[in-house]
Amino acid sequence: MYVNLMRLYLKPTTNNSIGSHLKAKHQYLMESYLKATTSKLMGSYLKATTNNLMGFYLKATTVNLMMSYLKATISNLMASYLKATTSNCTHQASLSLNFVSDLVSKICTR
Repeated sequence: MYVNLMRLYLKPTTNNSIGSHLKAKHQYLMESYLKATTSKLMGSYLKATTNNLMGFYLKATTVNLMMSYLKATISNLMASYLKATTSNCTHQASLSLNFVSDLVSKICTR
C-alpha cells in the first residue's frame, strides 16, 4: 500500500516537474527566438528604410545640384549671349552713327 501511494505521489510530481521545466525551457527558447527574429526584422527594416531614405536624399540632392548647375549654366550662357548681342548692337549703332555723321558732313560740305 505504501509503495502504491509513493508511486501515485511520485508520478504526478515528477510529471509536473518535468512538464514545468519543459514549458519554462520551451517558453524561454521561444522568447529568445522571437526576440532574435524581431531584432533581425527590425534591423533589416531599419537598414532598408535608411537605404531608401538615403537613396531618396541622394537623388533629391543630385537633382537639386544638377538643376542648380543647369540654372547657373543657362544663366551664364544667357548673360554671355546678352552681353555679346548688346555689344554687337552697340557696335552696329556706333557704326551707323558714324556713317550718318559722315554722310551729313559730306552733304554739308558740298
